[in-house]
Amino acid sequence: MNKRQDVERIRRALDASLSGLQDDPWLAQRVVAAAKGEKKVKKKISVGLAVALVLAILAATALAVGMTRYFSSFAALENTYGEYEQWPGSAKVELVQTMRESELLSQAQAKGWDKAQSEREKEKLAEQILGDYFERLVNVDTYNVMLQQLGQFEDWPQEEKALYSSLLIEYGVQKDDWPVYLMPEQGDMQQDEAIQAAREILCEKFMANERIKAANARATFLQNAMEYGEAPVWIVELTEPNLFSGAYRVILERSGEVRSYDAPGTLPYTAGKEEDIPADAEIVQPGEYDLSYEEIERIAWDSIREIGDFETRMQRMTLDAVFLYDERYNDGCEPVWLVSFKENGAQVYRMLFGYDGAYIDGAFEGCEFERTARDDWEIDAKFDLDFAYYTVEEKAAFTQKWKPLVDAYCQSHPYYPNYNSFWYKATRQVYGVPGDGDISQEEATRIAKEALMEEGLREETMDDRRIAYTFDVTDPEQPIWKLMLYPVPFEARDDASPVSDHYSYQVIIDGETGSVLHIYCNSDMSPDRKITIFNM
Repeated sequence: MNKRQDVERIRRALDASLSGLQDDPWLAQRVVAAAKGEKKVKKKISVGLAVALVLAILAATALAVGMTRYFSSFAALENTYGEYEQWPGSAKVELVQTMRESELLSQAQAKGWDKAQSEREKEKLAEQILGDYFERLVNVDTYNVMLQQLGQFEDWPQEEKALYSSLLIEYGVQKDDWPVYLMPEQGDMQQDEAIQAAREILCEKFMANERIKAANARATFLQNAMEYGEAPVWIVELTEPNLFSGAYRVILERSGEVRSYDAPGTLPYTAGKEEDIPADAEIVQPGEYDLSYEEIERIAWDSIREIGDFETRMQRMTLDAVFLYDERYNDGCEPVWLVSFKENGAQVYRMLFGYDGAYIDGAFEGCEFERTARDDWEIDAKFDLDFAYYTVEEKAAFTQKWKPLVDAYCQSHPYYPNYNSFWYKATRQVYGVPGDGDISQEEATRIAKEALMEEGLREETMDDRRIAYTFDVTDPEQPIWKLMLYPVPFEARDDASPVSDHYSYQVIIDGETGSVLHIYCNSDMSPDRKITIFNM
């Protein structure tokens, strides 16, 4: 570990151990200077306090080193013996001994451990110590052991993220599509430099300077070949829950060159590729639901009149308006008006409006839009996310309540269907309950299971699958049972489990005759979730 990393560890240790002194970021340097007897210190502190502070720093640094040793020891034992529940007593003794040497035990635990003589005594005591230590962990493995000490992964120090990646690689657990967390080398941009560079590019490209300056910063150095190529990059995120939701994000090369940046409400912008109109945009003509060119021009002129000193310059300005679709705006599901204002031929301001003239965002020349999608789709937020597991009766009530509301919403929001949201699709069908002439839910279940077993699915795990039921009466002359049988739960699988245990199956049954119309197989292992259809 180089000196810069040592200093960073000491800084974090000081922050954690001496929180009452955090108002003065240079205190650590003055403490060290005082301990050396240098005369540059303006504030006088006692020798005793200086020594106490230095000892606190050294103790915290030793604790960090001990923690690394503890994590490494746990990973090595897990690699040797497998799941923690399978560890022999000797392995637990070895782990507790590492914890003792790393000063992770309480005084009472350390005292008792030092007194234990025989191996049997140590095994019994190790079981007790680790039982208390891991009491709140559902899964006792390397990742969760580190989470217990360090908090959520995003907040881990870079050293600990790099340690975790190195352990995964060392023990053959790392997968090709997982990121590898690294420590920057001597020639690389360092963490504080990456954060500063990120703030600068964000302040340059977005108009929320004060928010960006006040935001909390998190920087991660990693290699992710599938997403960023072979060379490692810095990912810097700026968050401030009290000021805005989401995060500003900057990707930097290891050299410090900016690759991309984005605001909480945008897709990433590529550095050096500023475009008035995206290259892949589809320029279209406004239709029956959209404002005309004349209407959007009037709204735009009225809007810019309120910004800065533009009102005094409007006679020298011209306006261009383009109506387009692009994935950057509203996910490509809804067109926008992109309006450009120019003065003496040079662009000075841009505005983004919805198809109906709803204001989305504005940006001065050289800046990017900070919002690129309208945020007034509120109807989806009203739905219950457990819809899939509603009973048949609850789904019928859902249809009666929500279908007319969504139909009316589509009248006032004509592009809503383009988003093809789950809730839009859920209200395209009419759900009901089986009547006297229809087969029952119990009978539909039996038919579905028998049909799947004929396709080769295991009978012994069939009852382990969770089932969602729908009785579709969109065509009242052809009622349909739709049963979704979800994958066999992990705990019910074994080494002999076939791949079909990992899949979901939907069985479509004629609601009157009980004949199987279709069987769909949806693999939960397929990254693109493509549906394989058989028995059509």
